[in-house]
Amino acid sequence: MKMKRFLMLICFFVLFIAFGTITAAAQETELPYIIKDGTTYYESSYDFGSGRNAVVNVENIYTTIPCYAGINGYSFLDEEGRVIDSKYQEESSDILVPKAPKGTVETFLHFKTLNYRNGWINSENVIARDEDKINNEAKPEEVVEEIKTYTQKGKETAIVIDYSGSMSEHQEKVVDLLATLEFDENTTIIVFGETYEVITTNQLSTGDFYVGAATHMYQALNKATSLEVEQLIIISDLCTYGDVPLNSSEDLDNVIIYDPLGTEDIIESELKETWKNAKIRRTLIG
Repeated sequence: MKMKRFLMLICFFVLFIAFGTITAAAQETELPYIIKDGTTYYESSYDFGSGRNAVVNVENIYTTIPCYAGINGYSFLDEEGRVIDSKYQEESSDILVPKAPKGTVETFLHFKTLNYRNGWINSENVIARDEDKINNEAKPEEVVEEIKTYTQKGKETAIVIDYSGSMSEHQEKVVDLLATLEFDENTTIIVFGETYEVITTNQLSTGDFYVGAATHMYQALNKATSLEVEQLIIISDLCTYGDVPLNSSEDLDNVIIYDPLGTEDIIESELKETWKNAKIRRTLIG
C-alpha cells in the first residue's frame, strides 16, 4: 500500500512538472514578438548599445530559440548615439512605440522574455508575429522622410519602384518627392513594370526610362537581391504576375514596403517564405 501511494505521488509530481512546463511554453509563445537569433542586447541603449551585453542564442539560459519576447521600452538615438527620447514600462509586454522624432537615426527597443528583463536591441532585430502590429499609415511626405532616414544608415540599399499602369496618385507623389533627394553610392534605384531598369536620381526626376505598363515585380526584386543589398525599400501595390521565382538572399535583413492600396498581400505567401531572415515592415501610403 505504501509503495502504491509512493508511486501515485511520483506520478502526480511528474504530471505537475509537465503541466507547469506546458503552461510556461504556452505563455511564452503568446508573447507578441520574436528576437532574431544572434542578436546582441545591451544594458543601455546609449551609444547604440553600451554596458553589459549578451547574445540571443541556444547557449544563453535567459533566451530561447525562437526567442519569444515582449517589448517594454523604446529609445530614439541621434547620429552620435545620444538618446533623444526614451520610455520604459517594466510590466508591459507590448508598449506603444511612437513615430521617431526629428534627428533620429536609430531606434532601440527593450525586450523581455517570459521570466527575465533582458536588454536593449536595435529595432531591426525585432520581428512582429502579428502583421497588424507593424502595419500603419503615412502621408507621402512622411514616407519620403522615412526613406531618407533609412538610406542614411550606411547600409547597401535598393529602392524598387512600381511604374506599372496601376501606379496610384499617392505613389506618384512619393516618387516626385524622392526625385528631389540625393542618395549616396550605397543606394540603388530600380524601376519596374513589364521589365526593369537600374536608374539614377536624375532619370527618376526626368522620367528618362521605359519599363512598360504590365506588372512583373519579382524580376526587379531579384535584381535588387543580386546586388547583395542589406536593405530593400519597395514602393508598390504588390499586385504582380509571379512568372519568375523569387530568389532568396543571405544578405537581406530589412524590407520596408510602402503600399498605396493595401489590397494584395503576398507578404505571408511569398516574401516571408523566401526572405526568412529579414524583418518585413509594411506601411500604407495614406
